[in-house]
This record gives sequence, structure tokens and C-alpha cells, in this order.
Amino acid sequence: MDGEPDANIAVELVWIPMWPTDSMRNARKAARRLDDARIRHYYDGQFRLGLAYMRDVFPDCIRDAISVLPERDPLRQKLEETLARPGNPELALWDAALGYRAGVRWDDRIPMPAYWSKQIGFWGPGKPGEPSGSFWRNDCKQLPTDSDWAVELRNLMNAIGINGSIDE
Repeated sequence: MDGEPDANIAVELVWIPMWPTDSMRNARKAARRLDDARIRHYYDGQFRLGLAYMRDVFPDCIRDAISVLPERDPLRQKLEETLARPGNPELALWDAALGYRAGVRWDDRIPMPAYWSKQIGFWGPGKPGEPSGSFWRNDCKQLPTDSDWAVELRNLMNAIGINGSIDE
């Protein structure tokens, strides 16, 4: 966001405890590193928002993803195991970026974003400009794309009409 300091944008970051280190304390530390008046931080220890997104926006996403993944793909097997355990926190949306254009109406259900990206695999930081993971973008019926968060956030900003840069 440093490339667009005057952009009319609001960012809502929701931290959820998907890993043992994802505590409220560590979320607060991370939030201090992302200090910008346009960013609001939340901690959702009960996974409520991630589960609501899966219910309202992506109800068939996991099944759709399973349908296009090769039968022996380890991701397909992991997704099948995840679906087999109702109430599993892994059913919540996490490691995702969702972009909405100004004026989107929010009612009793979460609206579909103009752009979304969900990281499904992380290989670790590599050389700048090289993919660091696998992502679904805008369609769970497509195979994952190799990318990184800088590319995904640039795509999101362009999709919602903010042409700026993401500092890597």
C-alpha cells in the first residue's frame, strides 16, 4: 500500500489461529508491523468469519476443487480428509485475500468479492519475483496457479480499480 498512500481503500485483516503460533499475542505483533490508518485488524479465535465465508461465498469450493484435482494428488486427498471431519477448523477460509469494489452492498450474507485468491501451498520464500506457493484464484474449478502474495495482491488491487504497487 506504500505505492498508493492516498488511495481510497480500506483493509480488514482477520487473524485466525490455524497454526499453534497463531495466537492473539503474535497477531498483535504482526499488526504493529502493518501500521497504516487504512488497515483494521481483528482476531477471530473461533474461526467465525472464515466459516461464514465458506458458508456464504464458497459453499461448494472444496468439492469443486476435488473434482478437478487428479485422483492421486496429495492436495485432493487432504481436501477429502478435511471434508470428512465436520466442524474441522480447516473448513474455514484462511490465507486468502478478497477484494471488493467500493459500494458493494453487505446484507445478511457475505457478498461475492470482485477478486479473490486463496493460498493452498507454500514452498517458502524464494528469490524475488519467483512463485512461493500455489493459489486458487476466482474459481475453485480451476487447477491451482503458482504465484506469490505480491502478485496476488497486485491482481486484487487491479481488479477493484486501484492501480498501485505492492512492496515486496
